[in-house]
Amino acid sequence: MTPEQFCYWLQGRAEMQPNNPPSAEEWKIIADHLKLVFKKETPVRLPAPGPSELKRAQDDLKKNLWPNVQPNINPFLDRSSTGIAPINPVEIIC
Repeated sequence: MTPEQFCYWLQGRAEMQPNNPPSAEEWKIIADHLKLVFKKETPVRLPAPGPSELKRAQDDLKKNLWPNVQPNINPFLDRSSTGIAPINPVEIIC
C-alpha cells in the first residue's frame, strides 16, 4: 500500500464507520503508519511563557549574567561627560 492509498483507506474507514471509532490499539497502529507517511517538517512550538515566567527569567538574567550593571543605565555610554558613546576603534558596517 502506498502512502496515498493508506490515506484514502483511512478516510474511507472514517466515512464508512462513523459510529465505530478505532480502538486504542487501532489508533496506535494508525498513528505509527501516519508517522511513516508524513514527515514532520514544522518546528515544535512551545506555548508562550506567561508574565510570571518572563519576570522570573528577567530576574535570573539580572542576578546571574549582569550582577554589576545597574538597571536603566547603559554601561556602554560615556556617562562622565556628554552621554555620547565613546570612540571605539571597531567599525561596524550594516
